[in-house]
Amino acid sequence: MAIAINCLQQKGQLISITPRSFTNGLYFKGFRNYILNNSSLSLIHIFKRRDKLFKDKLSSVLQENIICSFIKEKQNSCIKIRSSECAETINIAEENIYSNNLIIANSSCDRMIKIPETAKSASILKSAKKLESIFSDTDYYISTGPVVEHRCREYLISITNIHNSVPLYRHHNITTLETIWNGLHKKDVRFKLADNHEKVTLPNSNYVLLRRFSTKDDNKRLIAGVYNKNEFNNDFIAFGNKINYIGSKNKKLSLVEAYGIAAVFNSSFMDDYFRCVSGNTQVNATEIRMMYFPNKEYIIKIGKKIIKHKCFDQSKIDHIVNTELNL
Repeated sequence: MAIAINCLQQKGQLISITPRSFTNGLYFKGFRNYILNNSSLSLIHIFKRRDKLFKDKLSSVLQENIICSFIKEKQNSCIKIRSSECAETINIAEENIYSNNLIIANSSCDRMIKIPETAKSASILKSAKKLESIFSDTDYYISTGPVVEHRCREYLISITNIHNSVPLYRHHNITTLETIWNGLHKKDVRFKLADNHEKVTLPNSNYVLLRRFSTKDDNKRLIAGVYNKNEFNNDFIAFGNKINYIGSKNKKLSLVEAYGIAAVFNSSFMDDYFRCVSGNTQVNATEIRMMYFPNKEYIIKIGKKIIKHKCFDQSKIDHIVNTELNL
């Protein structure tokens, strides 16, 4: 695509059919900067059903694929977004035109390209801007779990070997607002605190754990649970690299804040917002850092209500989050 743009004459056009993955994330940051600095993104066609795009029904396609049109000229003020269920309905697609500053994140060097599938999705992108701050500018940080299991096999031990070991939290241990490690799941394992374990373990503190892997066709892309440090009487805890963990930049994360953060990530609003931002099968920390997010004041208000009402029902979570954030 970059070579083709470079070869075009002024007003020349490039049509591409590619995975959506280049539209966000750190890996394609340089490419996005190049192609958006040297051409105008004029149209994106997105397919709502990833599993109905290819005729070969036996193919297992994980990537979301998009069709894009680029013109060799300065970026136009408007971008057309088309969406259809699958290839067969491409000629009866929903079509909307949006300002380029809604689709292209020009406020940072990241140049993320957001794709609202519907007018409702576009309204969610507009509402997200009400939050004013992006996640990286809040009091919180997000990182990927440091335990890469195939590199730490000698540290992984059975759940019965409790001496000098801690639970290892994996993808399956995270549910809506909760994290559960009780040794009863067949995938539960422990992490041995052998020499140099500090390189991949973390201080036992309150965290929010966010699943890293999902697909477009899942009911929810974002699932976050609260890890309570009082669950285990340990100095350390272990998180696998298939989850993200969230903590406080300035001090230890309170449980009220943890429940507030987890509620926001579990809300339908944030899930819909993330779908506009990312088509990857992974929920990457880089993408979360660039998303709009409530500040600490709102997080605490939401957390207090979640704890008070013990809200684990989706409709109640959505009501509290939407009311407090005026969405």
